[in-house]
Amino acid sequence: MKMLLKALFVFGVSLTVVHAFEDKTIAQWLTDNGYSTLVSLLKQAGLYDVLNSPGAYTLFAPSEAAFGKVPQSLLSTLQSDNALLQSVLKYHVLQGYTLSPTINNGAAKTTLNGQDVTFKVFANRTIMVNNAVVKSGSSDIILNNGVIHVLDSVLLPVTDKVGEILLKRNDEFSTLNLLLTITDLAPSLLAGNVTLFAPTNDAFNRVTTQLPNFSDPGAIDIYKKILLNHVVNGAVPSSALSNGQTVTALGGGTLQVGIDSNGVSITPTGSSISGKVTEADVTAINGMIHVVDQVLVPAKL
Repeated sequence: MKMLLKALFVFGVSLTVVHAFEDKTIAQWLTDNGYSTLVSLLKQAGLYDVLNSPGAYTLFAPSEAAFGKVPQSLLSTLQSDNALLQSVLKYHVLQGYTLSPTINNGAAKTTLNGQDVTFKVFANRTIMVNNAVVKSGSSDIILNNGVIHVLDSVLLPVTDKVGEILLKRNDEFSTLNLLLTITDLAPSLLAGNVTLFAPTNDAFNRVTTQLPNFSDPGAIDIYKKILLNHVVNGAVPSSALSNGQTVTALGGGTLQVGIDSNGVSITPTGSSISGKVTEADVTAINGMIHVVDQVLVPAKL
């Protein structure tokens, strides 16, 4: 409770804009107020006791109606995969008290599963968390170990790795997927933490005549070098890219970043061919994908 009062003081939050304090834990309040699906899932995931213990947590609690919008197939998957269930539920929890008057439009906060949620705040103070709306009159429920904001939808974190996203979007990336398999580089996109500048099928079609046949001597090594020229270490969002920046690819070559009124382009050092980023910030649990419209062939193979 002292932590709550300190938070209210620091942020200058008037007690008139929040619910009256209830001397219950988050877990107790959910149980007492009919959040049976959420309570059941929290117990299964071993998180009910966490929200029933001393601490300071902010829970974005999906209503019963919110769970009713989740396809039964997905709900069954969550109930049969405890690690995935924990990840999804932790995506609804922040450390500490986060009261609605302290939330700014465009702000992002890191959840207990390590991924961020992003907030939208409208002129009437309606708040969205990702694509879920905080229900009117059901925010800032102050309890002795945290605060609850009730949501109209369940938040779903990113659960796919870079390689898995490419496979799910195989209609766009079938050539890239084939080459990653042939060169045995696909596992590298399922592990580690990487950013991939992913050429589409159309991008490969533009350079078909410039690439070797698989049967040519050394062809696999050439394709491997080309593909590694599209991958850099770490998750690099578009917001971290700047005009004139140089990034080093896993193949040892470098890429030049260009940013102008037409968007973001990526150019292999020494090459005259630039790939335009046509889709940025496709987020994976082990990195990031930026879709490009050209194959980033190194200047020297």
